[in-house]
Order: sequence, then C-alpha cells, then structure tokens
Amino acid sequence: MRDQKKSKLLILILALAITFPQWATAQHKGEARMEKMQTELNLNDQQVADLKAINNEYRELKKTMHSAENPDQQMMQKMRQKKEAAILEVLNEEQAALYKAKKERGKGKTKEHSKERKALKTELKAYNAQEVKPVLLQKRMEFDAKLSEADKAEIADLRQTFKSLKKGPKAHGHKGAKGNRSQSLQKDKKPMESRKADGKKHGGFKKMMTENPELEQRTMALVNKYSKDLKRIEKKLAPLQERWRADKQNILAKHLDPAMMEKMAAKKAEKSKEKKSEFQKVHFLLMDPNK
Repeated sequence: MRDQKKSKLLILILALAITFPQWATAQHKGEARMEKMQTELNLNDQQVADLKAINNEYRELKKTMHSAENPDQQMMQKMRQKKEAAILEVLNEEQAALYKAKKERGKGKTKEHSKERKALKTELKAYNAQEVKPVLLQKRMEFDAKLSEADKAEIADLRQTFKSLKKGPKAHGHKGAKGNRSQSLQKDKKPMESRKADGKKHGGFKKMMTENPELEQRTMALVNKYSKDLKRIEKKLAPLQERWRADKQNILAKHLDPAMMEKMAAKKAEKSKEKKSEFQKVHFLLMDPNK
C-alpha cells in the first residue's frame, strides 16, 4: 500500500514537472496581454477583474473542447463570438471602439503575413524547380548507373515505404519489389496513429527512421555501402550548394523581417552539420531519377 502511494505521488510530481512550465508560460503571456490591454484601453480595476474572469472561463472551455477527439469547429467559433461579446459588454463605448480597431488591424497584419508567406513559398518552389532540381536529378541519374539491380529494387521499395508512412497507417499495406516488407513496420502503429489523432503532420525521413529502426537500418546500410560515391557527389555539389544557399537567403530576406531571419539563423545553428549531411545523403539516395 505504501509503495502504491509513493508510486502515485511520483507520477503526480512528474506530471506537474511536465505541465507546469507550459502552464506558466501560457499564464505569463496572458498576463502580459492583459497588462497591455489595460494600458491601451485605460481599464479600471473592476474591468481588469471582469476581463480576467472571462479569459479564464474561455480558457477552460477551450481546453475541454480541444481534449475531445474531434472538436466541433462551429461550436468553437460560437464560443469565440460569445467571448468577444462578453468583453465588449465590460468596455465603455470609447474603449470598445479602440478594441475593435485594434482587432481589425491585427486581422490585416495576419492577412498580410499570410500573403507574404505564400509569395515566399512560391518563389522558393520556383527557384528549386529551375536551379536545384535539374542538377540533382542529373547527378542522381549518374549515381543510378553505379547501383546493382538488387539495390535499385531495394531503394524503390524504401521509397514506397517512406511514401506510405508519410500518408499514414492506412497506406502501409503496399508490396514493394522484395515483398511486403512494410508489414513489419506496422507492429508499433501507436506513435503514427496518435500523431494523426492530434492533427499533426507526419515527420520527415529523420522522424520516420527514428520511429522505425528496421527502416533506418535498411536505409543507412545503402548509404554506407555507397558512401564513397555519395561523398564524391557531395564534394562536387558543394560549390553549387553554397550558391543555392546564398540565393535562398536573398529570397528569404525579401519576404521576412530581420527578427524572423535572426530567429531562423539561430535555429539552423543548433542543428548538427554531421547529421544534416547524413540526411542529405538519404534524400539523394531516395530521389527518383525518372522524375
């Protein structure tokens, strides 16, 4: 009995250790927004207390709805509308006008940001199609000539397996060139299904390989087998890759503000160059030279 109590206490402590930082961050952001709103709208103490109560009530309702397996989007929209109506009831006429104007400016910024992101994505996609992909496909065709027929079949099967995993668990039942190898990857479906239930996209090669050790073993066996050839290709591509990176940085700078550029640069610096090189080889290996 004592051991059970200790076990429950430990679980509770671990749960708090995981959730408390997230809750604290959300609470801090909420308090910062409220302070900003109080200053901008010149709210009195009673109004601040009323708005905090509305925010807390909405947060709990939102949490409850998000915990459902399939949240009702129309219900969520109605809940947001009710929250806005409750906020406007607390404000006087002048404050309500300022609040509405601020909301409209925010919507305009969001639309502009979305438009800019779309333009960035379009320009990067066009650059890759015109400058990068033709060169990589040419090198991949040259590399294909060095492969044995058995390895070509293995790569084709791996390519299809990765494609099926990316689509989700329902697509796993394909038969590759060497039989239905992907069946062995279905033994542990839970991570893939749970991500789907959460509405998240399936990860790239790195995530899929981490979650499927057999798939990682098969892929890296080929990368290691043709390591010398891949290194030679990587060396030849290095000067071009430098130019591609510089061109893409210029494209990013056209569409993103300096703060976002700095944030992206910091995130990129955290990643391991060695690991990045390995996954570039995986991408190259799995490229279809016929496309």
